[in-house]
Amino acid sequence: MISCDTSVFIDFLRGGYDLHVQKLKESLHTKTLLMNPFVLAELLSSPRLSEKKAQALVQLPIMFLQDFFFERAGLLRKKIYAAGHGIGLIDVFIAQVCIDAEVPLLTKDLDFTIICQFSSLKSLILTED
Repeated sequence: MISCDTSVFIDFLRGGYDLHVQKLKESLHTKTLLMNPFVLAELLSSPRLSEKKAQALVQLPIMFLQDFFFERAGLLRKKIYAAGHGIGLIDVFIAQVCIDAEVPLLTKDLDFTIICQFSSLKSLILTED
């Protein structure tokens, strides 16, 4: 199972085809993708998202918040800030959902590599080798 961040989904929805989009398509095909609720909210907030695509997104299996989620997310962000890094709250929420579920995050966003340094988040950042 994997989850996917917003930027990879946006590339996918726009018809992109890099390694991240290929991995997303593969996980959709094999039914191994779990939708992060914060990614879903970001995607659904786009006025450009068609109703058909919105309906497909809400049909994906969704990850749920565990008890004391916001406390853990706040403490994680505090730890990152204390080390001198600034990370957006939504990125921390996306990461915390994945940490709690022990599900890797498919991402292109290098902010998640910082989060990985301060948590047990496993990120999948694909590169051409």
